[in-house]
Amino acid sequence: MDKPLRLSWITSNIALLKGHRYRLAFLERLRKELDFDLFGRGFRLIGDKWNALAPYRYSIAFENTRADYYFTEKLMDCFVAETMPIYYGSPAITRFFPSDSMVLIDPEDKHVIQKIQEIINSDLWKERRGAIREAKRLVLEKYNTFAYLAGFIESVQDKPLPPEIIHIESPEVDFATDE
Repeated sequence: MDKPLRLSWITSNIALLKGHRYRLAFLERLRKELDFDLFGRGFRLIGDKWNALAPYRYSIAFENTRADYYFTEKLMDCFVAETMPIYYGSPAITRFFPSDSMVLIDPEDKHVIQKIQEIINSDLWKERRGAIREAKRLVLEKYNTFAYLAGFIESVQDKPLPPEIIHIESPEVDFATDE
């Protein structure tokens, strides 16, 4: 897969919650110092996310919420497109995906923009392609909604129950009378 472009970010300009405003503040810092392609509502609309991910080696995946067991399509879409995410979000994300499949960033790190610049100028994406493909496999076979539901349904169906004797009490009815 040829990836001629360096860095994209798909996001929106929604600023309702604290996490939204934090993301937008980081976006403004990044825009002042780095050249990258910005897509999403309020910026450059795209018909299909694929077009904003597949041609790129790297993409920013910045969650609006930071919680251990929370990650979204922002990250998973990168993997499906075999684009290396530069990720901010779940502190426990490497429990779900290979640590080499992404680059973790801390927006509070004073060198974070320099770190991103070094990453996008490197061959890290190419070097870690195997880990990115493994993460893609995990998205497609384990973590996407349909695969997850199919696994859940399979785990709860057709479980044989042990035999059990059931006693049914018959009501005291005299069938010979109308009462």
